[in-house]
Parts: sequence; structure tokens; C-alpha cells
Amino acid sequence: MYWRSSEQNAIAAMILEELEDEVQWDAAFARSQDALAKLAAATMAEYHAGETQQLNPETFYRT
Repeated sequence: MYWRSSEQNAIAAMILEELEDEVQWDAAFARSQDALAKLAAATMAEYHAGETQQLNPETFYRT
């Protein structure tokens, strides 16, 4: 299959946009590690203190 240069450019632009999005997500995730660790620690403390409850998947996702 042969592509016209305009089609190739459009596909290349889409790929480059996707790659840039991935770079931005990776950077955001890397910056959030401390906050995620604190959230996980607080969640585990609540769990060990008996302050959590199991969710029922049949009633949790109501439409």
C-alpha cells in the first residue's frame, strides 16, 4: 500500500502527538510519587484501624 505524503504527514503528526502525551503522563506520574505514597500510607492506616468497609460491586456502580 502506498501513502501520499500528505497522508504520511498526518499519520506522523498523530504519532508524535501520542508520544508527547505519553511523555507528559510519565512526567506527571513521576511528580506525583510522594503524594501517592502518602495517600497509600493513609489508606493502609485506615484499613488497619478498621475504618474501611468492603464495597459491593453489584451496588457500587449504579447508573
